[in-house]
Amino acid sequence: MNRETMNMDHVETSVEIHGSLDAVFDLVTMARYWPRWHPATRGIGGVVERPYQLGDLIHEVGEIGGVVAQVTWRVAEHERPARVVLEEVSSLATITYTFDAFDDDVLFRRRLEYDESPFQDLLPDRGALRNVMREQSEEGLRRLKELVENILRLEEERPS
Repeated sequence: MNRETMNMDHVETSVEIHGSLDAVFDLVTMARYWPRWHPATRGIGGVVERPYQLGDLIHEVGEIGGVVAQVTWRVAEHERPARVVLEEVSSLATITYTFDAFDDDVLFRRRLEYDESPFQDLLPDRGALRNVMREQSEEGLRRLKELVENILRLEEERPS
């Protein structure tokens, strides 16, 4: 499918996460945590037990606006610890993560670009679909911040 002929839209969200750049990057890029932080993710497979690397595949069962789908993501770009690009293998979506460190925090940005076509029957209103995507992304980043900061806090408290 040609991206120029698709009905592409995007949602961009960001959050500040307290922690070191390397630690935050590694935790965010572990697909095993997706079901714990992203409201759309129902199940996960593929490379899940370590931070993903260039070329890795992650299989996701997700639900958006009542549409349940199985998708496979391929890590198309990987620049540790600054940027990761995940491409859905049929080119229906791309997720870009960027990480910027300042003081003891990391500004994490997530940009989702997606084809609206698979959702048009259930959510024909572009605005409604965009709202669902934005709400899930914003909720996901709130959960991600809490999850990563809790894991890092527990690791600091663990006796050596």
